Amino acid sequence: MADLENSYDISTPGGDDDPREADDKMREIKAAVQERMNDHDSEPDEGDHFWPFDSVETTEVKDEDTGQHRKVTLRQMTDNPSDLTSYADTTNLGFLYQKDISSNGELFYQDEADRVIQVTDAGKLNIEDEAINSDQIADGAVDLVHMSSNSVDTPQYVNDSIQEVHLQSGAITAGFSPATESGDTDASGTTTFPNGLVMRRGSTSINAFAEEVVDLSTYFTKIYHAQLTWREDTTANRYSPKLSNIANQSINIRNTNPNAIDCYYFVIGW
Repeated sequence: MADLENSYDISTPGGDDDPREADDKMREIKAAVQERMNDHDSEPDEGDHFWPFDSVETTEVKDEDTGQHRKVTLRQMTDNPSDLTSYADTTNLGFLYQKDISSNGELFYQDEADRVIQVTDAGKLNIEDEAINSDQIADGAVDLVHMSSNSVDTPQYVNDSIQEVHLQSGAITAGFSPATESGDTDASGTTTFPNGLVMRRGSTSINAFAEEVVDLSTYFTKIYHAQLTWREDTTANRYSPKLSNIANQSINIRNTNPNAIDCYYFVIGW
């Protein structure tokens, strides 16, 4: 880093210095402050603060936005602020800082109760261990999330695939295709979700005291759950059908009534 052009020396002016040099010393202090606020590494207008000289009055700082931040540069700390500072009481105080983790500077926040949150981890938001969880993401507060490798199988897609995940009101509103419906009628239908989950609803007629095997191999590789209901036409058909078996691609339904029934099923799987 290049040396600063204007010195900021608290030992000057000395007690034996010529008083007539006082105006020079005041100008020197102003120049030193402006340089440290506005510049970086001898490059004008690259410092953290917006503190520029006027383009016409080149020795004056007069922009109405003077003092605002261009960016925030955080010097790396060796520990959390409560362990390194003399604050006896951190009530109403919060600390945003950078700390070394495995030879890499990571962003941290410590609140007034001395609770520490690691915000970043190796170039991404630190969400792997719920350091930042859904309760800490307010509606619309985070609208671009680069998911960690254990949250999405492939975190960054290209060519019309997932680029961004927008989290608003707890819902994913962009980047995914909607579910698709097929063969949808009053009696049956299939819903397929982008992640491969399949929901199938349908019906079958079963004779009295008989068992029916419903083949669902067209829709499923693996069935995980099935639910049954039936239409009770008479008091004789008052017994509910039984799910006697769930296989990978079929279900067995047993009718325990003395009459034939129409049984309706709802199945979930892949």
